[in-house]
Formats: sequence, C-alpha cells, structure tokens
Amino acid sequence: MTSAYYSRGGITIYHGDCREYLAESAIEADVVITDPVWPNSTDTLVGHEDPLGLFTAAANLLPSITRRLVVQLGCNSDPRFLTAVPPEFKFFRTCWLEYTAPAYKGRLMYKSDVAYAFGCPPRIGETGV
Repeated sequence: MTSAYYSRGGITIYHGDCREYLAESAIEADVVITDPVWPNSTDTLVGHEDPLGLFTAAANLLPSITRRLVVQLGCNSDPRFLTAVPPEFKFFRTCWLEYTAPAYKGRLMYKSDVAYAFGCPPRIGETGV
C-alpha cells in the first residue's frame, strides 16, 4: 500500500513516481493535479530524457481513478505536450498562476505558470477545481 507524503482534511499528496502510485487500485481522487517533467527540463529531474513518454504513461492510468485532471506547465511550455491527456478528459478551463516575484529564466522574464483543467467540470456550488 502506498503511503501519503501529506494527508489532512481530505487532501492527500503523494511524492514519488506517479506511475507507481496511480497503478495501485486503492487510490481514488476527485482531482489529480500534476506538474509533470517538461520538455527541456534539467537533467536532475527523473524522466527528463522522455518527458512526453513519462506523462503519457501516467496520464493513461488516470481515467480509472479520477474524474478531473489539472496539468500545470510553465508559461513558456509548448501546449502540444497536452496531447498525452486521454480523450476521456475533455478540456474545460485554463488558469494563469501568477508568481508574486517574477524572475528571469535565461533571457525570458518568467512570472507565471498555466494550469490546464480537463475532465468533468464541477457543478455550481461544488468545491474542488
């Protein structure tokens, strides 16, 4: 059984190789939020050699455990990376996640990430994504 990195008030966070956690049938979630390894990431991140392959393998495990998926990518990421999201998860929202203090990433002023939401939209009054 997978142990949680953090669990409190109905929120559970797992830290590790998501393919191992997602493969366990005991895990169910209202929403899965992920900040996957992205193309052109540093070689210190596991999966940097094939980020699309890693994300595809993980995303294909999601339909059996959740109704919603939120993928966080840097504002300079290529959104074609999201082609790995299974067709069961229909796109429904994009949110800009502003940083409080912008920083430089090379010559690029980097001040936000983008969250892409997929799956079953929440109903009016429903908490969640």
